[in-house]
Amino acid sequence: MSIHELTTYSTSGYYGSIFSANATYETAQGASTGTIWTGAIWAVGQTNSAGVYSVYRTFVFFDTSKIPSIATITSATISFMPESVWLDTPPTHFDVVVQQGMPTYPHEPIEVGDYNETNYSGDGGSINSADLSADVYADIAITELGWIQKGDGAVTKLCLRSSRDISVIATNDKHEDVDPYGSGYGEGYGPKLVVGYTIPNSPRYATTSFQNPGIF
Repeated sequence: MSIHELTTYSTSGYYGSIFSANATYETAQGASTGTIWTGAIWAVGQTNSAGVYSVYRTFVFFDTSKIPSIATITSATISFMPESVWLDTPPTHFDVVVQQGMPTYPHEPIEVGDYNETNYSGDGGSINSADLSADVYADIAITELGWIQKGDGAVTKLCLRSSRDISVIATNDKHEDVDPYGSGYGEGYGPKLVVGYTIPNSPRYATTSFQNPGIF
């Protein structure tokens, strides 16, 4: 077994969150464009502040071109570390769900139109907000292994969304969101993707760890 730690995409703008806000929930949730937020802390979920609904979606990119095109993906796990888990009392829990819109969405770098929910589909794995803690990595086992891109130039692009956003369920809470650290904090904080794969005619089993792009 070999383990490779890689840091990719040092150029800023290839990742982040996009949100939309409106006094009508369905307008915010179903908007075709949003506002790009590429700060050091990202967000997944929904909020309701003084009657204004905000919906947040996060997008992560991993350079997986080191995986040979002939490899068979056997496992994949995406990990992120919440800077905070914002929930009212009593809390309204939700799942952080992995979706994808490849090969087109999200763009590199992200664009305002990447917010559009019609660009994404599937349920590639999830974790409930009740199982999240600040400053502790959370792991989501990817169930759709075909989403992991392979070969020269391969980039695996994923979207993190709230299950209640996906189901178009408005929040009555001021806070119903989790805020992951962005990659600007460095590899000890930013999102990671760990992929296991095998290569034909080789007994070797490889596990490769990919860091989400960040600002350094």
